[in-house]
Amino acid sequence: VARGAGIRKAVCEGGGTTATSMRLPLQKRWLLLWNRLRRWLTQNAPEIEKTLQHAATEEALALLEPTVNETLVGLWQICDGQRVPMGNNIAHSLEMPAVSQSTLKQRWLGLFGSYACYDHDVSAVLLPLKAAHGLTGMLRSQLPKWTKVHATKYAFACTARFEKVFLVDTNDLSVYIMGSHYGGMVMPAVLRFPPGTRVRLHGLKAKPELNDQVGVALTFEAGEGRWQVQLQDGSDPILAKEECLEPVDVNPTGGNDGLLRWMEEYVSRLESGMYKAGNIKPDEATATMGISLFPAFGQQTSTCVTRGVEVTASCLCMPEHQQGWTYSIAFRLVGTAQERGFETCQLSVRKWVITMGASQPQVVQGEGVIGLFPILADGGWILNRQSDPNNQYARSTPGLQQGLFRYQSCTGRGGSQGSFGGEVTFVPGTRRSPTGPPFQVTVGEFPLLVPEYTF
Repeated sequence: VARGAGIRKAVCEGGGTTATSMRLPLQKRWLLLWNRLRRWLTQNAPEIEKTLQHAATEEALALLEPTVNETLVGLWQICDGQRVPMGNNIAHSLEMPAVSQSTLKQRWLGLFGSYACYDHDVSAVLLPLKAAHGLTGMLRSQLPKWTKVHATKYAFACTARFEKVFLVDTNDLSVYIMGSHYGGMVMPAVLRFPPGTRVRLHGLKAKPELNDQVGVALTFEAGEGRWQVQLQDGSDPILAKEECLEPVDVNPTGGNDGLLRWMEEYVSRLESGMYKAGNIKPDEATATMGISLFPAFGQQTSTCVTRGVEVTASCLCMPEHQQGWTYSIAFRLVGTAQERGFETCQLSVRKWVITMGASQPQVVQGEGVIGLFPILADGGWILNRQSDPNNQYARSTPGLQQGLFRYQSCTGRGGSQGSFGGEVTFVPGTRRSPTGPPFQVTVGEFPLLVPEYTF
């Protein structure tokens, strides 16, 4: 489970004194969690497993204030974070290695997953305790107003350029995400209750007259860091912080194990195959291997087949980005050429229908997808000047590319939630040499929402 004879002894025997940095008793849940995680990494992402460090030293553990929740200590007792390159502007401050030309591939080895769209690259690294302590100190010194509100928050993970910082409350171990786009705005990584829950307002200072009123929590607006609440009197919905809402009919998700529950959910998603190890940027496949946070199944996915063209779509919430969501759409041929009526087909036109909040649906139409016109064939897609006129796949060898064609983009308007779907037009054969009339392929609608768990 952990490197070092003392740690292994403690894990196997479940207690006792060791010569290493163990503040026993260590919760059995931490031991089981790390055992599951290390097993999955060894089998599926060994390069990430290699970045995990030995248990934190007593010197490092002493950095945690004695008043913090003892369970938090367990995060670093078995593994003192990762040793991976960080952005040049912060690496020295955190005593981490800096990204260089020879270590570019390692920037995708974040333990808590990765995703990318255009020039927005995210890979969340579990910080060593000293680096976590240093980052927490930087936040408190550089954002004094933020500190007044979030005095008990402690950084434990972040991306290479601070686009996204994961925080844990040292009192109840609730997990939060701070995004750079919203000037340090913090949102919960685990919602205390699902949308549609009846809630009672309390602790409102700007509008104290609304305290004790009951309403329905409609959606969580990531851009505002607040819930949209519809009151029973029928007035316009208001925005309220989660801590100002108390569920009426259900018990809120809580307790003092929020970080453990968040990590256990993440490991369960790895084990179930919802999150997979693979390439993060389709046009740089061999250089961007990591854990992809685009879900392979679940609420935020859709799959449709039209005339032998299968379309799989998924999305994830980007609380740190002004758009709010990034999505991945993949195409491949299924069945036989005889069943389909063609051997190849080329994407020509896209048409998206996007709804956001109560606004009218927005229809977006145009040629290709992000400048690409993939030619689908059995077993993959054909890369040439017709399918890639802008030479986006310059690093790839022209010809048949094995596997499905996948591209990534972003949508939304900050915190507003909605849905995304539509259709794409394909031409049998190719656009230059069609072998039949064009046909439309459905892209199943998927929701744009803030999920119960955000990673």
